[in-house]
Amino acid sequence: MNYYLKDIAKIVSGSLILQGEENRMQNIIIDSRKISFSKNSIFIAFITKNNDGHNYIQDAYDHGVRNFIVSKKVDFSLFKDANFVYVANALSALQTLAKHHRKQFEIPVIAITGSNGKTILKEWLSKSLANKITVIQSPNSYNSQIGVALSILKINSNHKLAIIEAGISETNEMETLEKMIMPTVGVITNIGDAHSEGFSDLSHKLSEKIKLFKHCKTVFFNGNSRDISDHLNSLENIKLFSWGKDKNNDISILKIDKNKHKSSVTIEFKNEQTTLIIPFNSPEFIDLSMLLVSILFHFEWTPDEINNALQNIDLLPNRLQIREGLNGCLLINDSYSTDVASLQLALEYQQQHKKQLSTALIISDFDQQIDKNETYVKVNKLIEDKQIKHVYLIGIDKKYHHLFKSKNQIFFENTAAFKNEIKSDEFQNQCVLIKGARKHKLEQIFEDLSAYVHLTTLETDFTSLENNLNIYKSYLNPSTKMMAVIKADAYGSGSIQIADFLEKKGVDYLSVAIIDEAIKIRNSGCQLPILIFNVQHTNFKNLWQYNLEPEVYSQQLLKELLNYSKSENQPLNIHLKIDSGMHRLGFEENEIESVCQLLKGQNNLVVKSIFSHLSASENAIHDDFTHKQIETFNAIYKKISRQLGIKPLQHILNTGGIIRFPNHQYDMVRIGLGLYGIDETKNIGQNLEKVHSLKARILQIKKLKKGESTGYSRSGLAQKDMVIAIVSIGYADGLLRICGNGKYSVLINGSLCSTFGNICMDVMMVDVTHVPNITAGSEVEIFGKNLPIEDLAKSCQTISYEVISRIAPRVKKIYTYG
Repeated sequence: MNYYLKDIAKIVSGSLILQGEENRMQNIIIDSRKISFSKNSIFIAFITKNNDGHNYIQDAYDHGVRNFIVSKKVDFSLFKDANFVYVANALSALQTLAKHHRKQFEIPVIAITGSNGKTILKEWLSKSLANKITVIQSPNSYNSQIGVALSILKINSNHKLAIIEAGISETNEMETLEKMIMPTVGVITNIGDAHSEGFSDLSHKLSEKIKLFKHCKTVFFNGNSRDISDHLNSLENIKLFSWGKDKNNDISILKIDKNKHKSSVTIEFKNEQTTLIIPFNSPEFIDLSMLLVSILFHFEWTPDEINNALQNIDLLPNRLQIREGLNGCLLINDSYSTDVASLQLALEYQQQHKKQLSTALIISDFDQQIDKNETYVKVNKLIEDKQIKHVYLIGIDKKYHHLFKSKNQIFFENTAAFKNEIKSDEFQNQCVLIKGARKHKLEQIFEDLSAYVHLTTLETDFTSLENNLNIYKSYLNPSTKMMAVIKADAYGSGSIQIADFLEKKGVDYLSVAIIDEAIKIRNSGCQLPILIFNVQHTNFKNLWQYNLEPEVYSQQLLKELLNYSKSENQPLNIHLKIDSGMHRLGFEENEIESVCQLLKGQNNLVVKSIFSHLSASENAIHDDFTHKQIETFNAIYKKISRQLGIKPLQHILNTGGIIRFPNHQYDMVRIGLGLYGIDETKNIGQNLEKVHSLKARILQIKKLKKGESTGYSRSGLAQKDMVIAIVSIGYADGLLRICGNGKYSVLINGSLCSTFGNICMDVMMVDVTHVPNITAGSEVEIFGKNLPIEDLAKSCQTISYEVISRIAPRVKKIYTYG
């Protein structure tokens, strides 16, 4: 966009307060922590359920922003050289501006909606079409009421086609998106249960989604879906383009032959047969690929051109991975693509995660950008604005070198030159962002700088974690706080990274088991209050030093804390644990008088909360007992509050309780494994997403003849000729031995493969006799998106908590987002 503020005020019907210089507005800022181009930016102060952007006007002003859209009264005299547009509703103003902006461009606009696969298809389309025309796409998963508006405002006169995602979560949202996008071409990927909370049923959700296509000329869809087909046929004056098994589709599938990693798909289009090579063999990605094929045929691509495009698509496995690096470094891998918008997002991500580390950027040339001169000027501006300390530029033509002005920058002809000249020990205590085009294979640098070489990894998906957090938040009253339980190193995920993520997402409290965990999190820069469940008298001093809050569960501990507190100058927040029937730690009802007497008349310990723990909130057969616990807890809470004349936070609900006992949220709830997509209540599992993926690699393939064996004590005895794979995970990595000898199956190349023989310390063996074309190096999913952790827990005769918390430190931790 490129508007003067007075024009914006007119477009959105706002009142203009002009106090300073008026520049053209080219950027929208909605987060004061993410400011790159302040001079030509306008900050919009949104009011949401959980926050108020007006509270951050001063912060944005301090970062150089001088233009604001507000909907509440502001003391303009505090910002003497700033300009304001006063509107009734900031979100409506943004959307009105986006509608106006969209009308300035008569270009094809492809709008993509559906339950899953929107972002992947958008990326594939953009990558393919960019070879012929200049394409603008919505960044990452910008498909919301705000995200779509921001995406539309990025369109400029150079763009010949736009690709926009559209996502909704409730009724009447799509009409607003449709008016902003004004799509000429529509695509629906599929329809499923994802994000269904705001709709009465699947048909209702589908009816809402297809409102996006109201004024489209053509809509693409999977003709195998009767539900989608029936709903789309209700639309008038729209060309429907489908692919599917039946002959009545525009593209009919004649045959699909699958091998190890690819599928050969024979189709018929306009009475001509063509064979396509799709680089996947899973049904969902074949479906998405066929939507891509359909759209490319619509744009009059030849079969050869389409086949070439198909060989260049992938599932974006490198998108924003975080990994511990050598020499105290933190690595962020975004070695998938290069464009200014995604670079800006990646640099912002780096700023959020760097903590006390200095910054470094390893970046390749922007091979798909038409105007590289303008592109590199913008890249240099981003590097300067983010104050990147060290910059390594790979594969950039020498004629553009003068556009980069960083004091500490080095150019390399290619990735090999970088690897030859730069050694890993040159990176010390840095947050290193690796960003580039796939052809440069920058993932090699990512691996070289990684701290661990163990082939077994635990991946944590922040996108799924955020989804689950929002699902549970949707069950809470607006005033109810949330405490995230991240003990046992966040159940093996890495407490520092999880704490940092949860703090950014607005969680109110953290809790851990022991003080060492809390100190580790506090030293990482986390400012959230942290409750410690198990405190010992030997580390009382650290409570004050690191501003930590202990659970107090016995009179002895309370007396020891009171005695020690006399030597400190500051009061300490404490949390009283009540034993309401679980009979672990906690004060019983007959102790309350004594506890109150100890706390009366002193100011050193402040009762921040009173809480208890439910024994069986997830299980309906124990509901009578749960109600009794709640009744006991309520009585004790009231007694303490009355005797001490206080009203501290009250909380008893754990993850299961949030779902099954919503009337007892009180002031705060505690969430643990639910964050990771594990639903012990069996009530909302379909809406949650698995966060963890434990993966290993095949080290070697062996053929056994009947009567031969493998492992100690010949535990794996071949009853017939067979093929086994030796896999890079054992009980030293946390895999329980009980799941050996065929009691569990892992996933390799889409096939379930049972364990064979005993689980060893560092490896396990699995039967791969039935898996064709298997090789050393193939990925093995132990549990994850395709293989629920609950299955492994059942095989091990335990619970998911034990499985995940047993993951050993030597297992490499990888964090992905998007």
